[in-house]
Amino acid sequence: MKKTCITSLLSGVVALTFTGATYAAPVSSAAQPHMSGSCPAAIADAHDHDGDGLADACDVTVFLVKNDERGGLSLELAPGARVDSMMIADISNQTSESVPWSLELEGLKGVTARLQEGWVTPHESQSIALDIDLSSVEPGAFLDQVVTLKVDGEVQQIPLTIAVKNSDASVSTLAGMCTYNIYLVSIKVVAGQGGTEGDLEVELFTNLQTSSGNIVNDWPTSGGYMRIAVGETKYPSVYMYSASVPTSSYNRLPAYFQVREDDDSSADDWGSASNTLSFSCNYGTGTTDIVTRIQDDSGGKYDVTLRSSWTGN
Repeated sequence: MKKTCITSLLSGVVALTFTGATYAAPVSSAAQPHMSGSCPAAIADAHDHDGDGLADACDVTVFLVKNDERGGLSLELAPGARVDSMMIADISNQTSESVPWSLELEGLKGVTARLQEGWVTPHESQSIALDIDLSSVEPGAFLDQVVTLKVDGEVQQIPLTIAVKNSDASVSTLAGMCTYNIYLVSIKVVAGQGGTEGDLEVELFTNLQTSSGNIVNDWPTSGGYMRIAVGETKYPSVYMYSASVPTSSYNRLPAYFQVREDDDSSADDWGSASNTLSFSCNYGTGTTDIVTRIQDDSGGKYDVTLRSSWTGN
């Protein structure tokens, strides 16, 4: 008997800065480590009616991103801010049948989704994301809204609060200065490890070298992992660093990446690579991406994207 489990994808928060936008977002995955089939260790269910080797409560798992006491998301954004592909949930389907999902966004102000419905195929996972555009929302507005997520007949309401800063409270850039933000955008599994293993169970370590010291991040959580299918991209969207420099200055930030692929039957697989994010922080706005290829001990290949986004005058 297939059941759907709803669990938290968050045990901590970090302030994320996008172009003109700051919000709280997850730095960790489920509070409990993932077990076989991406089921949290906190779930105990002796029943396995479909005989797939997983407890019924683990057949379909919906990991929800949360950062407030209501079990929802609270964001503080600058006027006119845009946030692309902000993950609000991740659905894991460990059954032999496709699972339908849908989003209800009717009446939500400044919030859209590139996909509002779909299917999670057997033994795969899918991230659910929102886009936010506050260009038509007045400064000082307080939006208290609800996103409705339906997964295989189960309904989950996700509170979403957006506080839009007043114009005079937004961060300004001094004349002749350029402010840039660095964040970890995405990780894609380019190639699997061969054999019989399906999705890769990935933990990503990032070390960014800056003039203020080394900035480190462990995604999705220390000792945990995120299941990623071959060809699939996950979007951590983790803020790493920001600085203000003279406009037109050239900046170089070395970055070191390490991947751990969790292995239940033998030693974990590891891979590492380094790269340098180089860009000129110019007048106006702009972005620079670098993509770094990592290969682990068993041939798994991963592309990691790091981005600089800047505003100068």
